[in-house]
Amino acid sequence: MSNFKKTITDEIEGIEFSNAPASIATIQEIQQKLGCCFGTQLKCYLLEFGYLALGPYEMYGVNEYQKTDSDLVKASEMLHKDFPLTCGMIAVDNQGEGHYILCDHQDMVYEFIPSYKNEVVPLHKTLLEYILTHFRD
Repeated sequence: MSNFKKTITDEIEGIEFSNAPASIATIQEIQQKLGCCFGTQLKCYLLEFGYLALGPYEMYGVNEYQKTDSDLVKASEMLHKDFPLTCGMIAVDNQGEGHYILCDHQDMVYEFIPSYKNEVVPLHKTLLEYILTHFRD
């Protein structure tokens, strides 16, 4: 078990994840399809968990059943098409009403609300930090 997975499973009691997380081949296919490179933490997230859920809350992810038909891919494609400033970023969370959390190739996370100035706002957190704080709140 990697430190990434151990940190999350040790810190967040009851966290749920896929029994068929993404494979390396699937991640490579998605990167090619989206024209993005994934950071180390995003790759770990997808390879080791697929997705994360706790109660009614679930982050976007990828599993080996859906592959490129996953919400992570669909949401990222839609954002790239409709909002070019999001190109190169991956949608990892939808907090409702079009409020997205994006992750860049260096695993830094950003907030994007299309109806609010169309700005990508840095949250000054890595993906791991975002996961830990978000599931604790």
